[in-house]
Amino acid sequence: GDPPPQHKSVSGELVQCSGGEYHLSYTVSAAGNYSLSVLVGRHKDIVGNNPVNVAVYPGKLSSQHCGVVGDKLGSGTLLFGSFCRFELYLRDSYGNYISCEHYYRGLGVRNISDLSVYHEGDGNDAWTAPATVGECRDRKYTDGAYSTTDGVLAVSFQLPRTLGDAVITKETVLDLEVRINGKRLKQGPYSTSIRPARLSPAMSQV
Repeated sequence: GDPPPQHKSVSGELVQCSGGEYHLSYTVSAAGNYSLSVLVGRHKDIVGNNPVNVAVYPGKLSSQHCGVVGDKLGSGTLLFGSFCRFELYLRDSYGNYISCEHYYRGLGVRNISDLSVYHEGDGNDAWTAPATVGECRDRKYTDGAYSTTDGVLAVSFQLPRTLGDAVITKETVLDLEVRINGKRLKQGPYSTSIRPARLSPAMSQV
């Protein structure tokens, strides 16, 4: 059956207006569907005799709370110059899950205008690659009677062909960072193993 309702008091600010009206403002940090009751008087009578249904949606996307699914960029063997793909899960500043529906519905406040992957190397070893956002898919989690929908975005970028003037002859491990709208993910860096590209006879010399 359905889980029993949970009752929680929320404090807010009550402002008296003209004509006997009052304005009540309050803050809810957890997204979800709520049944709001305003209680007044010593006996805590419910205003209007019925609660009001309120839907609270996730807030603005926060780079400090988003992260890479599986804590890994790409899968299998990665080669210099190849394209790498990973998935990015979405959160707001309160840690609320942002589903694909909420992401697309609120593109005005959750849109990713800039997404890049970079390596903070020394001198010519440093590089930045723009990333492309693909489709969003939902993952559903169930914990007892509760279910949560988590949206993840498909992301792709191209690894560098080389690092500065160095000739790469063996597998190299780079600490890669992901940046959303100018801010790095708090979860990084991501240690990524990259191998030299396959031999190209046309580019080889005797």
